[in-house]
Amino acid sequence: MLTACGKEPPAPAAEPGLPIDVKIARDTVLLYFPTDCEKVDPFERPMPNDAELVAEALVEGPNDVEQRRGATNPFPEGSSVQSVKIADGVLTIDFNERLQNVGGACAAQAIRNSVEATLKRVPGVRRVVITAGGRGT
Repeated sequence: MLTACGKEPPAPAAEPGLPIDVKIARDTVLLYFPTDCEKVDPFERPMPNDAELVAEALVEGPNDVEQRRGATNPFPEGSSVQSVKIADGVLTIDFNERLQNVGGACAAQAIRNSVEATLKRVPGVRRVVITAGGRGT
């Protein structure tokens, strides 16, 4: 494609260490992961601010860099997102049955704090409702 001056546009600059043809996400979100029993801290991650993608990223847990900075994954192995729905400012997230018994009050609170702090940042969300297997937690 030629520019208005009749020249080829410059090639896009690649991020260090990435091939030039790799599309780089310019959106970032804050994922809140527990750093102790009830405290959650924000960890910035490049990804679209899409409620379902963000919820799935939470369940997958912190990456290596986030773990080195103290983030932990509150979700038990085998956890997954069943659905994410937003209506009238209320985001309802349903996890699989694995979250019906997470192993104690500390773990349950860490999950709740992580999910609420993260998903309340999705545009249009005022309140978060968490269910597991279609039932309230």
